[in-house]
Amino acid sequence: MPKRILVVDDIRESADVSVTAINRFGRGELVGEAVYGGSECLDRLGQEPAVDLVVLDLNMPKTNGADVIRILTGKNPLPKLKILVTTAWGPGWISHWNLSDIHDAPAFKELVIEKMCDKGETLQEMVEQLLEIFGLDKPAIA
Repeated sequence: MPKRILVVDDIRESADVSVTAINRFGRGELVGEAVYGGSECLDRLGQEPAVDLVVLDLNMPKTNGADVIRILTGKNPLPKLKILVTTAWGPGWISHWNLSDIHDAPAFKELVIEKMCDKGETLQEMVEQLLEIFGLDKPAIA
């Protein structure tokens, strides 16, 4: 059964290109879907929570990625869901977005922020990281 990846970014082109790469290079083991903001992410997960990983942009208007993380690690966390944060904030992103407190939240043990991606990474590297998160072999991309 393929792993379902929800890409959340307020820049449509960025989300759509990521989903295209996931669907193209994921060898059928990854299936991507895009939503275009934090509120849309929460609505989507509320309607259909069967997602294995959320690729989440932090810097979005209205409901930003930090808000989404706080909600997803709150009272009713989704079991086995993982979040891959995409940000250009560098190593200080946890303190910048005031997320230090979630390290002690019980849900944080299940809803782990696996890695931080730099926006400059290639699409191939992004897909390789996603496959690695799920323990799947890397694709042979020429």
